[in-house]
Amino acid sequence: MGPVAEESEHLIVVSDASGLLLWVEGRPRTRLDAADAINFTEGAGWEEQDVGTNAVGTALAVDHAVQVFAAEHFNEVVQQWTCAAAPVHDPDTDAQLGVIDLTGPMATGGDAIL
Repeated sequence: MGPVAEESEHLIVVSDASGLLLWVEGRPRTRLDAADAINFTEGAGWEEQDVGTNAVGTALAVDHAVQVFAAEHFNEVVQQWTCAAAPVHDPDTDAQLGVIDLTGPMATGGDAIL
């Protein structure tokens, strides 16, 4: 998935079960843009209760895959981005471990990520 994300200027993101971003991978320019514009960087919290509707927080809240497209984001600043996320579960206990997310700017064709 890494080469596809990089080619399309998207980020691959992993969060824990509380919505804390643990890992953000992608082109350096895209990573910097996301960090500067929306605080989408390692160590930032993206639970719905903190940020409003967003793919990471919503996937955690509803416990299934979601896509949040541009203006569907609660926060206007995030509306320039499109994101898809899916929860990850422990295969033995089914406990929710976190989320894997694919995020990219609208300008790069974000509507084609799912």
